[in-house]
Amino acid sequence: MRLLLRVSLVVTVLVLPLLCGCSTWQKVTSVFRSDTAEPPPSTFPRDLQFADLPVPQGLEHDREHSFAYLHGPTRVSILRYSGNVSADDVVEFYRAAMPRHQWELEMVLGERENRKLQFKKALELCEVTVTLQKGVTYLTLRLGQR
Repeated sequence: MRLLLRVSLVVTVLVLPLLCGCSTWQKVTSVFRSDTAEPPPSTFPRDLQFADLPVPQGLEHDREHSFAYLHGPTRVSILRYSGNVSADDVVEFYRAAMPRHQWELEMVLGERENRKLQFKKALELCEVTVTLQKGVTYLTLRLGQR
C-alpha cells in the first residue's frame, strides 16, 4: 500500500507537467517570470513558497526550474534552491524545522554529497533533497499527495 502511494506521488509530480502540454507549461512558467502578471490566487502561490515548507537563509530560489500547483486542498510542487551554504546545516535545518510545521520525519537516505529526507503530514509527502556539487548546495523540495 505504501509503495502504491509513493508511486502515485512520483507519477503525479512527474506526469502532471506533461499533461499540461508544452504551450500550457510555457504560459505557467511565464506567469512566474513576469513582474506585472498576477497569477490566479486559487491556482498558484504568489511567491512559489508554502508557509509550512521553510527555506533556510542563504539559498536563492530557482524560479525557472520550480513548479507549484494548487487545487483545493491538493498541493503539488517542485521547488529548487541553491547557494553557498553548508549542506550539513541545510539537512539539520530541516530535521529541526519541519516538525515545528507538523511534518513527521519518515526516513533519511544518502551520504554527505547527496541526502534525501522524507516527511509526511496528513495526506501529503514532502521529499527534501540536499546535494553538494563543486561547493554549491542544491535544495529540492518535492511536495505531493501520499
